[in-house]
Amino acid sequence: LVTDSYGNVIFTAGGSGGSRIISSVAQVAIYNLWLGKSIRDAVDMPRLHQQLIPMEVELEKRFPVNVVHGLL
Repeated sequence: LVTDSYGNVIFTAGGSGGSRIISSVAQVAIYNLWLGKSIRDAVDMPRLHQQLIPMEVELEKRFPVNVVHGLL
Protein backbone atom coordinates (compact mmCIF):
# COMPACT_ATOMS: atom_id res chain seq x y z
CA LEU A 1 0.00 0.00 0.00
CA VAL A 2 1.46 3.36 -1.07
CA THR A 3 -0.08 6.72 -0.22
CA ASP A 4 0.60 10.26 -1.35
CA SER A 5 1.46 13.11 1.02
CA TYR A 6 -2.26 13.62 1.73
CA GLY A 7 -2.83 10.01 2.73
CA ASN A 8 -4.64 9.05 -0.48
CA VAL A 9 -3.94 5.52 -1.69
CA ILE A 10 -2.08 5.66 -5.02
CA PHE A 11 -0.91 2.05 -5.31
CA THR A 12 -1.74 -1.29 -3.79
CA ALA A 13 -0.76 -4.76 -4.91
CA GLY A 14 -0.40 -8.30 -3.70
CA GLY A 15 0.29 -11.67 -5.18
CA SER A 16 0.69 -15.37 -4.85
CA GLY A 17 3.83 -17.37 -5.38
CA GLY A 18 5.50 -17.87 -2.03
CA SER A 19 9.02 -16.47 -1.99
CA ARG A 20 8.46 -14.55 -5.24
CA ILE A 21 5.71 -12.30 -3.86
CA ILE A 22 8.02 -9.57 -2.54
CA SER A 23 10.19 -9.27 -5.64
CA SER A 24 7.18 -9.41 -7.99
CA VAL A 25 5.15 -6.78 -6.14
CA ALA A 26 8.24 -4.54 -5.84
CA GLN A 27 8.90 -4.75 -9.58
CA VAL A 28 5.26 -4.00 -10.46
CA ALA A 29 5.40 -0.99 -8.12
CA ILE A 30 8.62 0.27 -9.73
CA TYR A 31 7.22 -0.11 -13.25
CA ASN A 32 4.02 1.73 -12.26
CA LEU A 33 5.17 4.41 -9.81
CA TRP A 34 8.66 5.24 -11.09
CA LEU A 35 8.44 4.36 -14.78
CA GLY A 36 4.84 5.43 -15.38
CA LYS A 37 3.55 2.14 -16.80
CA SER A 38 -0.14 1.36 -16.43
CA ILE A 39 -0.96 -1.35 -13.90
CA ARG A 40 -1.76 -3.78 -16.74
CA ASP A 41 1.55 -3.04 -18.49
CA ALA A 42 3.46 -3.21 -15.19
CA VAL A 43 2.00 -6.64 -14.39
CA ASP A 44 2.80 -7.85 -17.92
CA MET A 45 6.47 -6.74 -17.80
CA PRO A 46 9.10 -9.50 -17.47
CA ARG A 47 10.47 -9.99 -13.96
CA LEU A 48 13.46 -11.47 -12.20
CA HIS A 49 13.79 -13.05 -8.76
CA GLN A 50 16.69 -13.67 -6.37
CA GLN A 51 16.35 -14.75 -2.74
CA LEU A 52 20.01 -15.13 -1.65
CA ILE A 53 19.89 -18.89 -1.03
CA PRO A 54 20.41 -20.47 -3.48
CA MET A 55 22.71 -17.81 -4.94
CA GLU A 56 21.11 -17.68 -8.37
CA VAL A 57 18.84 -15.34 -10.27
CA GLU A 58 15.67 -16.55 -11.97
CA LEU A 59 14.36 -14.47 -14.84
CA GLU A 60 11.66 -14.80 -17.41
CA LYS A 61 12.82 -15.78 -20.90
CA ARG A 62 11.55 -12.50 -22.34
CA PHE A 63 13.70 -10.42 -19.97
CA PRO A 64 15.76 -7.96 -22.09
CA VAL A 65 19.18 -9.41 -22.94
CA ASN A 66 20.91 -6.02 -22.60
CA VAL A 67 19.68 -5.74 -19.00
CA VAL A 68 20.88 -9.28 -18.22
CA HIS A 69 24.33 -8.44 -19.63
CA GLY A 70 24.38 -5.24 -17.56
CA LEU A 71 23.77 -7.27 -14.40
CA LEU A 72 26.64 -9.71 -15.06
